[in-house]
Amino acid sequence: MKYLEIAQGSPRNRGLLIAKESLVKYIKKGEALFRSTYLYDDDGMDYANTKGSLKDFFGKRYIDKIIIDIDKKDNSDELTQSKAIDTVNKLEDFGVYDNSYMIFFSGTGYHIIVTNDVFGFEPSPDLPLKVKSTLIKLFPEVDPAVYIRTAIYRVQHTINKKKDLHKIPLTKEELINFEPKRIQDLAKTERFDFTYAPLVGENQLNKYIINDMPKIVSMKSVVEPRNNVPCVQSMLMKGPHEGNRAHTALRIASHYRRHGIPSDY
Repeated sequence: MKYLEIAQGSPRNRGLLIAKESLVKYIKKGEALFRSTYLYDDDGMDYANTKGSLKDFFGKRYIDKIIIDIDKKDNSDELTQSKAIDTVNKLEDFGVYDNSYMIFFSGTGYHIIVTNDVFGFEPSPDLPLKVKSTLIKLFPEVDPAVYIRTAIYRVQHTINKKKDLHKIPLTKEELINFEPKRIQDLAKTERFDFTYAPLVGENQLNKYIINDMPKIVSMKSVVEPRNNVPCVQSMLMKGPHEGNRAHTALRIASHYRRHGIPSDY
């Protein structure tokens, strides 16, 4: 049996593992609900029951659906929608069929959910690194935070309390043809009457999976002296920010070079 971690009401209320098939039972009107990006087996369940958290669990993880998160950030609704449309078009350019993915308005941005049958990611302890590296390679604009080991994301038909809008499914035609205001009007309530179809795939993107991961010698925190300029630790912790990525990457590369780190890194 495979398990999901869920957080009810708020991302802070995490730590509960449930059977994957039971997720729909936790969808409640007017309540936020989040699920983990990754799935767990009995080892993960035992660890969570013992430790009360999966934060330091480095065992095997699984994945059923790969989320491509188009985050609104400071962009306009129109630009955010345009980015979602571009992502769908890019998937189809890769040969991914309409019945291999689903489109969701998240309450602010968009989630494109792709079945793992399209990728064929195998369960492993370093699965999050493989997923993150592969998706960033294919979709450089994607928000990578949703691929970390303990990532969670909003479940469909549940409410985004900040916007008082729900995460709802959309057809491709609705994404392309509806104005943002019309999509937001749809999201004022759940969309339980939406017709779902099973997602299928044929390993179309399997050849793009990055399997060669660097060996992790130690999982201990590394603290870089704060008086170093630039402060690489701070930049790495902040992650990529649109508009600054090239500048940040150049500063990090320069820092690596000065410290004799080989260019392959």
